[in-house]
This record gives sequence, C-alpha cells and structure tokens, in this order.
Amino acid sequence: ALIEAFKAAEGNVMGVPTTDQYARISVETNFETRPRLAAVRYGYPYYFSSIYVPRDSGIESVEDLNGKVWIYNDEGSTSGYVLPKMLFDQLGITFAGVVKSGGHTNSMLALLEGQGDFCTGYGSPPVPPDDCCGSCIYLYQSCLEAGVDGDTCLDYLYECCQACSNRWEYGLDPELWIWDPWADELMPENLRGLCVDLRRAAAKQGTHGTLWEIVERIGVLTTVGPVPNDCIAFSPGFPQDIQDMIVEAIKAHIATEEGQALWGDPEFYEWDEVAEIDDSYYCNYRSLIGLPNPPWCEEE
Repeated sequence: ALIEAFKAAEGNVMGVPTTDQYARISVETNFETRPRLAAVRYGYPYYFSSIYVPRDSGIESVEDLNGKVWIYNDEGSTSGYVLPKMLFDQLGITFAGVVKSGGHTNSMLALLEGQGDFCTGYGSPPVPPDDCCGSCIYLYQSCLEAGVDGDTCLDYLYECCQACSNRWEYGLDPELWIWDPWADELMPENLRGLCVDLRRAAAKQGTHGTLWEIVERIGVLTTVGPVPNDCIAFSPGFPQDIQDMIVEAIKAHIATEEGQALWGDPEFYEWDEVAEIDDSYYCNYRSLIGLPNPPWCEEE
C-alpha cells in the first residue's frame, strides 16, 4: 500500500518506508522520490536480519532449517522476510510451513509459544557492559577452558577488545558480551552487556518472562546483512520548502527528551537520532536485491 501511495502521489505524500520498500519505491517512481533522513539506532546507520532459534532445538546451522516451520512478520519486511528469503533461496532451503505473524514482536512471541521452529526479524548490535575489557577476558578464559585452540581464543579476545575501544561492528558475534558460547550460558550479570534486539521487544510484553529468561531460551543462529536503515522520504513533486521545514522539525524534535521517548520507543521506530541522506544511501542495497540503479550510483 505504501509503494502504491508513492506511485500515485501528486506531490503530497511523505512516509517512513522500510529499506526494501524505499528501494522499490525509488524504482517505481523513476528515482524521483527523495529520501531525506535515515534512522540511526544506538549509533548505527545500518541494521541486519537475525535468525532466532530455541537454544534447545538442536538447530546449529542454517542448513538445519530445511523442512522446518518459519515464522516471519510479512513479505514486505526487509529483515523479517526479504533478506532471509534471499539466503534460503541461495542455499535451496525449503520449509514444511510458514507462520505469518503480522509484526516483528509477534514473530518472537509466536516462537516462544512454539508456533514454529524459528523466526526472523530485525537484529541489533549488543551494547557493551561497563567493564567491557573484563567481559572480554572472561570470554577468553572460557574459550581456553573449553579446549579451543589458543590462537583462536586470542583472535576472539582481540576482536572483543577492539569492539570495546571502538564499537561492535557487523560480522562480530551478535551475542557478544551477552552469551558465553563455550559455556552455553548467560554472561555473569556484572560482565553482561545489554540485549536490544527482538528479544527485548518481546520481553516488554511481559507475557513470556524477563529479557534474560527469554535470552536463555532463544539464541541468534546467524545474521544476514548489513543493510542501510529505513528513512523518511518524500514523493516526487513534494514542495522543497515544506520538505525542509519537516526535516528540520524532526531533527529538532528527536533531540529533545520528549522526542527521544517517542522516536526511541521499541513499539514505535526505536530511532535515537537521524542522519541526512540522499538516494545514493541505497545504491548498494538495490544492487544486492537485483534492482536497477540510477546513474549517480555509478559514481559511488
């Protein structure tokens, strides 16, 4: 419906399309739709899809999902459907059935209720604990105690400490500082980071236990991505002066305490801030999913 609204617009539509929706809107409107602001969540201008599985399911690889029941929100969701579907198609994975939940949080709740074998939805980088280096050393010792090769453990320690000094980057353990993969248990509370992914959204519903009880039950099998965040976009012909007024108003509002409470709500958009962008922000994503790009993408 959102894509159709942008196509039919007469200079009077603005919206907040998902990454995949914007990519398709841009093509359908001959690249005349203008994205002006991108979401920034926890300091990251990108996000990714996570595949969530019960820790006691015996599922240890993406290939193990073959023949299972997949829970996702809807086909228009970049992280819930588009990205994982690309991965599954590449690997020739098929399913015994699907459950369409209608929403990201609903997907996790359905998984907790046993309606399917796994679910897909948005992933979020883990937030480091106050004693980040202490957490890394703990994980290093756990790695050694598990009998893992010393060089492998040292590499893990180095990457972990680098993430403390800089920040977590895509490709690192999606449960870094949260879950000890060698002891297969939660990190000690004083060394544990913060989990802000789909499991936190489910915990806020208060129906399936605390966040940490849910994390003990549900793990991240793997991630797919990364891709640029969703955006605020204006249809072709939308008056420039009004665009500018709206953009400045949103930037000012999200910087206030009231704005943080609204935009940062996990049940709303969970945006911490916004970044000014143009269409080139989505060039790589369109290439990834096989959509055509405008000439300016060739200059990137």
